[in-house]
Amino acid sequence: MNTQSYLKRINYHQPLKADKATLFQLHQAHLYNVPFENLNIQYNIPIVLTKDALYQKVVAGRRGGFCYEMNGL
Repeated sequence: MNTQSYLKRINYHQPLKADKATLFQLHQAHLYNVPFENLNIQYNIPIVLTKDALYQKVVAGRRGGFCYEMNGL
């Protein structure tokens, strides 16, 4: 996973710190910029929950995801 690409995808441009405030900001940025979607389920596309597959779908593919995908990423 390319962390900088993920941060760009969620439109997060603040310094990264290991604290509660940063974690809150990261969660908020993800929530505001990555939509909930379940199109793979509707189109019978297999759900793959590996880190690589999640990254490719949500970050590289600029798509959203459903709960398992969002939490996994």
